[in-house]
Amino acid sequence: GMQPGLEYKVVIHTGNQTEKSEPTELHAWTKPMPPKYVEITNVEQDSLTVRWCGPEDGGYDKFKVSIRPPDDEAVEVEGEITEHMFRGLIAGRTYEISVSTVFHCLESTPQTVKRMTDIRPPTLEIQPNGISQEHITLSVLNHKCDCDEYKIMVEPEETGDGYLKTVRRETDEDVQVIEHLVPGRKYKISAVSVTQNQTS
Repeated sequence: GMQPGLEYKVVIHTGNQTEKSEPTELHAWTKPMPPKYVEITNVEQDSLTVRWCGPEDGGYDKFKVSIRPPDDEAVEVEGEITEHMFRGLIAGRTYEISVSTVFHCLESTPQTVKRMTDIRPPTLEIQPNGISQEHITLSVLNHKCDCDEYKIMVEPEETGDGYLKTVRRETDEDVQVIEHLVPGRKYKISAVSVTQNQTS
């Protein structure tokens, strides 16, 4: 059988029982072997790094690395480079990264891995005129983060019971009213994002 990532010469003759044509030659390459040991490392909220090893036979020129979503982002790296960092990603989103070897414009079967970026906590801002004796009105900002819900924790600085408010995320910006507060008491309010059992 043929070996991957090699050039072959094909010679073609036509003829009958008494005559044979001049040979026609063409050169063709078989697809290269795929990369090995593809893994995701250095995962952050907005970036991740993919690493791999080239096939042992060395039959390749470079690597093609693609990420989904989006469907059209792919980069080519020279054969001696075996890692690539993707930046500008969305926190809490699952990405599919594929790596293939390239030899004479032929691509190997891609090797694919999936990984979610780290989730980002929401930002809390008190709205103008958002404080009264018994409630606080907050803006909850969830920009560049794919999360399912967020939890707001309200804790009195002194003795007393706090509570936890769970809210389904609908938009990047939300308004929440923290109610049933005691006048004149100081509160600590914090929030975390939650998605697929991952918490910021």
